[in-house]
Amino acid sequence: MTIVNVLWGSGYAFASVHKVHQLILSHADERVPRETWLLQGNAGLGLDAPRGGRFWQLSKRLLKGRHIWRWLQLPWHWAMRRALQDCGARLVLIDGMGAARILLPVISRMPGIHGVVIFHGHASLRRSDLTLLNEFPTARLRVVAVSEVLTAALSHELAIPVTALRSAMEPARFRQNLLERQAARRKLSLDDDCLVMGAVGRLVPDKGFETLIEAFAAVAQEQRVLQLMILGEGESRTILEQRIVELGLEDRVSMPGHRDDVASLYQAFDWVLIPSSAEGLGLVLQEAVMASVPVIVSDLPVFHEQLGESGLYAKAGDTLAWVGGLERCLELDGAKVAERQAHALNAEKAWRRFSNTCEQLLTIE
Repeated sequence: MTIVNVLWGSGYAFASVHKVHQLILSHADERVPRETWLLQGNAGLGLDAPRGGRFWQLSKRLLKGRHIWRWLQLPWHWAMRRALQDCGARLVLIDGMGAARILLPVISRMPGIHGVVIFHGHASLRRSDLTLLNEFPTARLRVVAVSEVLTAALSHELAIPVTALRSAMEPARFRQNLLERQAARRKLSLDDDCLVMGAVGRLVPDKGFETLIEAFAAVAQEQRVLQLMILGEGESRTILEQRIVELGLEDRVSMPGHRDDVASLYQAFDWVLIPSSAEGLGLVLQEAVMASVPVIVSDLPVFHEQLGESGLYAKAGDTLAWVGGLERCLELDGAKVAERQAHALNAEKAWRRFSNTCEQLLTIE
C-alpha cells in the first residue's frame, strides 16, 4: 500500500497546509511507502523528484476546471490514473476542494483506492462540488476539517458526514525545539530590555496586519520600550511598509520576512498577536500557547473553540478594538494569562485526540 499526499502548491503561502499534512502522515506506519504530489510549483517540499515527489506543473485554469478547461483535464486524469497504478496507491490525502476536483474523478473509478479530502478553511463550493462529493462511493471517501467550527459549517453545507480533525502538534517535541528567550531574541536582533509584541503569518489582507499596525501606532506613543515584529512574507508587504513609514514607526515596527525556524522563536515575544479576519484553525495560536507566550486574537469562533474564556479577544478589522486589546495586554500579568490559556488549550489532550483520528483516517479495512 502506498499513501499519496496531494498538495495544491508550494512555498511559504502553503506552509501551514504542508505542516498539517506532515502531522497526519507522521501517524502512518514508517514501512508504508508514500509519495507527495504537488499540483502547482516545484519548490518548498524538501523533496527530490521523482524519488520523493511528483511535480505536475498544472495551471490554475486547468485546476479550476471551468468551461473548456474541464474537458482539458481529461488527459491529466489518465496520466494521474497511470501514476496511481504505478506506485500502488491505496490511500490519497487531498488538499482541499481545489485538488479534489481533479483527483476525485480519477480515484472514483479505481475501486482499490480510498480518498481523504482535508479542508483547511472555508471554501467557495460549487454545485458541481456537492455532486462530486455526494456521488463518490461513501465507503471509500472521508471528508475532514481542521476545526470543530469548520466541521459544523461543512456538514451543514455538504449534507454528508464530515470528520473533525482539529490539527495539533506533539507538545513535548515542539517545546524541545524552542529557543530560550535570550537566544531567540539574538536570532531576531531584538534588545533584551524592550517589550516585544510579535505576529506571525503571511502578509495578506486576511491576516489583519494593517489593522494591527494602526492600533500599535496609537499605543506606542505612550510606551517607548514597546516594539512590534511581524514574521512572514506576502503580497501586502509594500502596503504595510508604506503605512509604517507614514506613521513614523520605522524604528518600532520590523518585518524581517519569512523564517523557516519561526516555531523555535516564540519566546522572543512577550505577547503574540493574531488579528486575522478568517482562519481554518490557526496553528500560530497553538504554537504560541505551547511556548508559554500569552496571545490576543480576533474574535473568531475558531479561536473561541480553542481558548474559551481564557482568550483575550478583539474584533477583527476594528482598529479601536485592537487599541483597547493592546492596552489591556500591557496591564495584565502575561505569565498568568499564558498559564490560563495553556490550561484551556490542553495541548496534550488535543494531540492524543488528533493522533487517534489520524490513525483512523490512515487505516483501510
